[in-house]
Amino acid sequence: MKIQAYGRPSGEAELHIIADDPATHQFAALYSTDGRVTGAVTWNLPRQARDLRRHVAERTPWRQALGVRRG
Repeated sequence: MKIQAYGRPSGEAELHIIADDPATHQFAALYSTDGRVTGAVTWNLPRQARDLRRHVAERTPWRQALGVRRG
């Protein structure tokens, strides 16, 4: 099991689930505040964690980060 978290989302941050596969025990989510990525958490997705860390550091608009993850 590998859990990785980045950023410091506030109590008001919105949570956006971007990957969830119970069969493989994998999960990823972004936190956003004012439309910008402020945090990320992954469970058993180390490659995606590295990608999401960049979005946290750059405060990417969450919709843009979601588009990158899915497309």
